[in-house]
Amino acid sequence: MNGRRSDGAALSLCGALLLLNGCGAGPASPATALTPLAPQAHSDHGQSWMKPGATKIAKLLYVSDLATNDVYVYDYASGEAVGKLTGLDQPGAQCVDLFGNVFIATAQGLVGYHHGGQHPFRTFPGVAKGCVMHANTYSVLLAGGLNRGGPDQDCTYYKYHKNINCWQSSTACYTMWAIGSGRTGPQVAEGEPSGGGAVGVCSNFGTLSFAQTIYSPGPVMWDGKYLALTNQEVGGARQTVIDQASLSGSTLTSQGATYLADPCDAGSTQVAQPFIVGTKNTLRNKQQGTVVVGGNALCPGTFDYWKYPAGGDPIMTLPSAPKKPSGDSVSIAP
Repeated sequence: MNGRRSDGAALSLCGALLLLNGCGAGPASPATALTPLAPQAHSDHGQSWMKPGATKIAKLLYVSDLATNDVYVYDYASGEAVGKLTGLDQPGAQCVDLFGNVFIATAQGLVGYHHGGQHPFRTFPGVAKGCVMHANTYSVLLAGGLNRGGPDQDCTYYKYHKNINCWQSSTACYTMWAIGSGRTGPQVAEGEPSGGGAVGVCSNFGTLSFAQTIYSPGPVMWDGKYLALTNQEVGGARQTVIDQASLSGSTLTSQGATYLADPCDAGSTQVAQPFIVGTKNTLRNKQQGTVVVGGNALCPGTFDYWKYPAGGDPIMTLPSAPKKPSGDSVSIAP
């Protein structure tokens, strides 16, 4: 890959907070924000909770945890824990709509929460593997499901009161990962082919051509400028890379790459859902995001923030991360 590697130098606390909050934003508080602390165990008492005033926090970080089947909520800028969402079955990948509503893919469907909300406001049935807001209508939710005994189910348009099939997986993308979409154009997903072989990239219009090799598939999302394709283990090595790509017709063209490192395991990473954070919720972004967040499966209880698209070593580590992060998103208050 023609990747861009960061020198890995950690930013100062002031610089990191400016990066997380955006230019002109007020400072975030704790002096420990850049200091990794020992992971703390989370006990599940069966009840969701949310800190009073959470709906007014500018950016909230949501992290799915397979160890407890809960989703933990943090103040994105400071890393302070502000809530927990319970009663979920195998929470995984997440997405955010134009208004900051968070949707969580679970084994029983997509579950939606308002920004800072404690209780679900919508649930869409099915076995969801991921979701993305449809870029053309701004009102339709997409979900990739699993069809037992056959290829992955079509992604499904959920129009709040009606759903229609929109896409049947092909032999090139027999097992799809979480779907992504630009502000316009088709929905794109990485997939593992039936019968084995190279990882494919597909859209709802067919198989896409991409010169870069994806060794271990992951989610696709819009970074504000390009489609961002996850490669969880580039070249068979233990390092997650995000490929930026532009799409023209059925051809994806590489525009660069972001290598994610982590000192906790000699630089190795395996990030299930790198989520790129911009100044607005994903589909409103017209400029490339400046930070990418995600949990490193090679270091249990580790959740990092990296500079984007530079990558390299983390600029911040969540003080008290879930043990098994399996998906994440950042919601910006409407």
